[in-house]
Amino acid sequence: MKEIGINPILMFKKTAKLLLSLLGANLRIKLRGRLSLGYTPNLDKPKTFNEKINYRKLQSIDPLMVTCSDKYAVRSYVEKIVGSKYLIPLLYIGDSITEHDIEQFECDAVVKTTHDSGNVFFINKKSIYSNKTVIRELTKSLKYDFGKFNDEPWYSDIARKVLAEKMLYTASGDVPSDFKFHIFNDIEKESQEVILQVDYGRFTEHTRTFYNENGDILPITNKYKNNFKKLQNIKNFPLMIKIAKQLSKEFSYVRVDLYNVDGVIYFGELTFAHEAGFGKFDAYNTDVDWGNKWGSLE
Repeated sequence: MKEIGINPILMFKKTAKLLLSLLGANLRIKLRGRLSLGYTPNLDKPKTFNEKINYRKLQSIDPLMVTCSDKYAVRSYVEKIVGSKYLIPLLYIGDSITEHDIEQFECDAVVKTTHDSGNVFFINKKSIYSNKTVIRELTKSLKYDFGKFNDEPWYSDIARKVLAEKMLYTASGDVPSDFKFHIFNDIEKESQEVILQVDYGRFTEHTRTFYNENGDILPITNKYKNNFKKLQNIKNFPLMIKIAKQLSKEFSYVRVDLYNVDGVIYFGELTFAHEAGFGKFDAYNTDVDWGNKWGSLE
C-alpha cells in the first residue's frame, strides 16, 4: 500500500494560509480575494457572487447552516425534507476509527470526517493507501479546525466524528458523477433559479461546464476551463432538480450536490461557500450577474 508523501504544492498552499491566518478575517479575505479574484472584495456593500459568499462568512452563524454542513447531522435534515431513500447507506459513525472498524465493512466505502472538506478516502481493492495511513490522516483531520482555517465558521461548531458511507458504483462499475446545483432563492418574488455545474476529468484534465434548468450549456467559466460539453441524457433529471430545490428552500443561496446512479438519486452535500468565495469567473460581469441572482443576504 502507498503511504501519503509530501505534496509541495499542497504544502505551499498550507503555508500561505498559515501566514494569512495571522491577519484578521476581514483583511485576510480582502488580501486573498485580490490574489484569487483580481479585485479586492467589498465586504461592506457586497454585489458580486464572491463578495456575498465572503460577506456570509463574516456574519453570525445560522444554526441550520451548521447542521447542514455536518456530514452526519445533515442526514436528518435530508430525511425530513425529501425522505431517507435519497441517503447513501451509512456504514459507520464514531469519534474515531480503527483498523478493526474498517475490516468490518461488508462493501467498498468512502470514509471522511464530519467537519472537514477534502479529506476523503476510498476503501476498496484499488485503494492506494493502507488502512493505517487512512486512520492517521483522519486522526489529523479530527484535530484540524477547517472552519477557522478557511474562514467558514459554521464548520467550527460541528461535532468532529468519522463517518463511512457505502461507495456508489454505476451498473458499468464506474464511480458516478456528481451534479452540483447552484440554487438562488428570491423570497420576495417566491422564485428559484437553478444553475447546474458538472465537473469533468477531475483527476486528469479538469474542466467545468454550466447548464440552465433545461440542460442548455451556459457560456460561463469559473476557475476551470469550460469545455462546453453537451449534457448527457440523465435519467430522472427533473426529479433531481425538484430535490435540489426542496433542500435549498431555507437558504437565499446554497449549492446542492447530488449523485445519479443509473437513475437512482443520492444526496451528496450542501455547500454554503462555493470555492470558499474565491472562484474566479472569466468575466467580472458574470460574478456581478450571479450576485444579482442572489437577492437578500442572511
